[in-house]
Amino acid sequence: MQRSLDPSQPARNPTCFVPPAATIQNQRNSHRTAVANQVRWWPTATGKTQSQSHRHHARRTGGCCKALHRLAYARELGPMTQSAALPGNLDLYLHVRVLIALILGLSVTRLVSGIAALVQHPSRYPIWPVHLGWVTWALLNVVTFWWWEFRLSSIQHWTYGLYFFVCVYASMYYFLSVLLFPQDLDDYKGYEDYFLSRRRWFFGFAAFTEALDVVDTWIKGEAHLRSLGLDYLVATGAFILMSAVAARTRNPKFHMLFALGAVAYEISFAIRHFGTLD
Repeated sequence: MQRSLDPSQPARNPTCFVPPAATIQNQRNSHRTAVANQVRWWPTATGKTQSQSHRHHARRTGGCCKALHRLAYARELGPMTQSAALPGNLDLYLHVRVLIALILGLSVTRLVSGIAALVQHPSRYPIWPVHLGWVTWALLNVVTFWWWEFRLSSIQHWTYGLYFFVCVYASMYYFLSVLLFPQDLDDYKGYEDYFLSRRRWFFGFAAFTEALDVVDTWIKGEAHLRSLGLDYLVATGAFILMSAVAARTRNPKFHMLFALGAVAYEISFAIRHFGTLD
């Protein structure tokens, strides 16, 4: 019980004082009553009062509002997460990738159909192991090219020069595929005679393709080029020099060693660097 600080004043009636907790509750109730008094209680067209219609509408639309808010938030967040996962101008890259896919698809089709023809008619034209070695090398390079070209999605700005370069680079593999499997071999004794007669064309395109590969790797970023190590540049230079020698000589042993070495390096390179695209 509270008493007056002035002794001359009589003590107040204890029943006039309310405990603090009750005071807070009364204030809340007063606030709710004031809010409720602002609602007019006339009937609506459905026969319900305005307050009842409001509560019914809130129950029906509450879930929809929450869903709309979540959808709007997802739309705002979606482009951010997509750009973080796939940086660069992805739409333009996919546009360019269509033509690249067509060119490489033709290359794979030519190589695989040529191998199938050798299996179907092995005695039609004499088979040369060196020729098969370079077929294996070309097929590995086409698969490698398509695997690494996904990194072009990180390029921010595409130009016609860059687009033209990528198309020319992809076309080199089709030229190599056609040179390895021509339309017919009627003018030659077999694949050995044909390959050696067209060795300058084949190794010229092969050396040029390897040189373009260095430029393509650099376009994907200096960090990507450094990640391949110094042996990548050394091996590319050695391949170009060996191609120049192979274009001049008809020595079967040299061509056999060159083909085996090129295939072995492609396999080892794939094992060392082709884990993931990350």
